Amino acid sequence: MTISSIKGRGIEGLGTEKMTPIEPQSGTDQGAQAAKPEGDSIKLSQEARLMQRADEVIRNTDDFRADKVVDISQRLQDNSYYVEPRKVADSMISYYLTDRM
Repeated sequence: MTISSIKGRGIEGLGTEKMTPIEPQSGTDQGAQAAKPEGDSIKLSQEARLMQRADEVIRNTDDFRADKVVDISQRLQDNSYYVEPRKVADSMISYYLTDRM
């Protein structure tokens, strides 16, 4: 998508100087009015915060394991990669019992 520049069309020409603030009507409860926003804000969900943190970690991690990835990829293609199921199971049990407490 291309947006061509719009020359000479800033917001100053939109007639904002003619706007007047809206005054509260008499008889309304001042405390019931919504507070004026201090500016734009955004609230991220827990999942979004986790994804943001994961992205930061990935971006700040050195590629020190690149050689290991290449090695495992090659062994997967050669059908010579073997995983010891007992070690995987022990590692999973250890992770969930010790790291989650």
